[in-house]
Amino acid sequence: MVLSVELCGQTFRQGDRSAENYVGAALFGDGAAAAIIDDSHQGPEIVAWRSDLFPGTQDVMGWDFVDDGLKLVLTKKVPHVIAREVAPAIDRFLETQGVSRRDVRHFILHPGGRRILETYRAALGVDADGLRPARECLRTVGNLSSAAVLFVLASIEARPDDLGLIAAVGPGFAVEQVLLRW
Repeated sequence: MVLSVELCGQTFRQGDRSAENYVGAALFGDGAAAAIIDDSHQGPEIVAWRSDLFPGTQDVMGWDFVDDGLKLVLTKKVPHVIAREVAPAIDRFLETQGVSRRDVRHFILHPGGRRILETYRAALGVDADGLRPARECLRTVGNLSSAAVLFVLASIEARPDDLGLIAAVGPGFAVEQVLLRW
């Protein structure tokens, strides 16, 4: 079982009146999701996975440890790093598997927000229909950090031999990727 539990509300610091504290509370919700991985052939097969951490980007997104908890670090650089670092990392990952973006039918992207999805659309060349599952997740449950991709995955209607790519960004700045085949 893969379990993702995000308790973003725990990072809200009551004494902090900064814009970052309030923006973080507004952008990130608490959420949990799970997926069972077995050999029953009821869902997609995990073909490959990869993690990439991009040097020099630790100040883009994450948390600082302060006396009264965790202080959100979130800069306007996130879309830029997605375009400059994440999109090429996705291409490199797919290349190691002998596939390209054109071969991927389902983009299961972390719906970090409207601007993040637009950055993915432009950087990866994903059409509006390809972003529909992530946009719908953002509209219905919001940004649940890592749990969100499992909500997006649950909404995918795939056919045999379809390829799907899960991609989620996070602190550090990093991207986690999983290539799936139905």
